[in-house]
Amino acid sequence: MNIFFRFSMIAALVCVAFACKDKEEPLPSLPSPYIELASAADATQLLPGDAGTKTFTVEANREIDASSDVRWCTVSVSGKTVTLTFERNAHVAGTKPNKRSGVVTVTAKPERDGDNVSRTKLDVNVEQALFGLPEADLLDVVFNAAGATDNSPLKSELKVPQNKPETKMNQVYNRFSTVFSGNRADGHAGSMFWQIPLYTTAVTWDALTAFGVDRAALPDPTLTALGSAFDHKNFTVEAILSNSFKMANGDPVYGEQEFISIQQSAGWGLGFEGGNAEDGGTFVFYYNWYDKLLDKSNSASMSDGKIQFGVQPVAEGEKAVGALPDAFYHVAVTADFSAHKISAYVDGVLVMERSFSEATTTVTLPCGANKFANWIGLGADPNNPTTRAEGVTELPVQGSQYSANGELVVARIYGKALTAAEVGMLYDYEKPE
Repeated sequence: MNIFFRFSMIAALVCVAFACKDKEEPLPSLPSPYIELASAADATQLLPGDAGTKTFTVEANREIDASSDVRWCTVSVSGKTVTLTFERNAHVAGTKPNKRSGVVTVTAKPERDGDNVSRTKLDVNVEQALFGLPEADLLDVVFNAAGATDNSPLKSELKVPQNKPETKMNQVYNRFSTVFSGNRADGHAGSMFWQIPLYTTAVTWDALTAFGVDRAALPDPTLTALGSAFDHKNFTVEAILSNSFKMANGDPVYGEQEFISIQQSAGWGLGFEGGNAEDGGTFVFYYNWYDKLLDKSNSASMSDGKIQFGVQPVAEGEKAVGALPDAFYHVAVTADFSAHKISAYVDGVLVMERSFSEATTTVTLPCGANKFANWIGLGADPNNPTTRAEGVTELPVQGSQYSANGELVVARIYGKALTAAEVGMLYDYEKPE
């Protein structure tokens, strides 16, 4: 082999080697980008009225960034944690006390050239309460896509003993609500309700009689935080609700329909009585006192332990009417033992009061004799278990009665009797634009 040929071969190999070195190996493909909330309940961030910070986390396979569409709430990011920093939402005298609302958008950062993450984003709603607004210190139920949580300081657990009610975005109030549908198909008992326990004691079937509870055999209940804090004497129950006033089969509804209630063996309940899908029905608040000296001077439409109340007339001389079908109302009822009265408000207006004598009135909640019905129901009233079937050994299914067919947007309980001004502020605050 001559020298020239040998040199040509070496030169060709060197060129091939350098050509291969200049050509980069293709990078492995990236997985599809995603951003998800660590918890579905984080889809709406409820912020207190005072200035402060709050965090939530996301799951993502890219680095993230975040931005806010409102000035009063700024955002920062550390890893997969988003921190909200917000200013105080002070009420300006003479203006409507609105809640603040906005959107925080979490976006993915591209990992390298060609990594298209332009559509990978997550919107989180932010709502800030009004500073100075009364705090629902006993119960503040917030519905979300995953179900329901208690946003009060007590953080009570909401259970679903039977069928889970639907939750959906309510277009009127721009927040999640819960819908009770298909109840009262047969009789007044339904299977769709939320349960908020007031006790933790587990009771076996052996401690029960054939029907109901053997009062002498059961121990005193071990109370939950809510059961310990709630004296059922001085409180306010607040709701935003609507009623279809018809049963699952479309027939007119009848009798009592409870939306927030604990009435088994005494207790109280907020809901409706009677009605139909054409004319609506009557608001009612049961407060099962044992009072022989009731002041009935203003109670033409009342019976002992029950307040029936309607919507304030729109114009002078008009007759007060009850609730219309599928219309939303803000309702608040206060129980005030020190003032010896029950007061009912609809859409911020006092529409009925009932006086009683504290000396002859007793409230016996929670009732230790009814372990299985000693809880607050949303969408129904608690009920005692039915007769045990032969051979059954497990705990009975907790059931309900006087079920609702309608929608509940707000369910709150305050540990005091709110003033008329405070109730009015709550109504103005929640009222849609």
